[in-house]
Amino acid sequence: MILQKIIPHVICAGVIVLIALYPVEKNTVPNNSMQPLLYQGDEIWGLKSGKYTKGNIVVIRIPTVREDYEVLVGRVYGVPKDKIRVYGNKIEVNGTVVKILNDEMKSEEFTLNKYEYLIIPDATDSVWMKVDKRLINSRMEGKL
Repeated sequence: MILQKIIPHVICAGVIVLIALYPVEKNTVPNNSMQPLLYQGDEIWGLKSGKYTKGNIVVIRIPTVREDYEVLVGRVYGVPKDKIRVYGNKIEVNGTVVKILNDEMKSEEFTLNKYEYLIIPDATDSVWMKVDKRLINSRMEGKL
């Protein structure tokens, strides 16, 4: 009898501990930049973590003039210390072409510093972003 009363409290405490150890956040996908995986209006849950790896889908919050933020979703292609080369319609990471764009881009070469990540939305053929990790809010696990 006592065990039946204690079990719900133990389960509740366990859930609270898990949430505290692995904080998650719900976001709504703002546009169709991640099609066909994610569509505008989809709700996604992400881990709030400072460790991001290539292939992670990340949620980025960019501050705006009105003191709120714009939400963007993209995939990590480059991590700190990676060498990035943008030329013609190609993006290279450490000498390997990772994305071919529809549009020609201005040629650039740079190395990501210890706070920077290269983010490219899946469905976008002419956009890439060098993002400070402090703007990355959460990530979805795995290579989706």
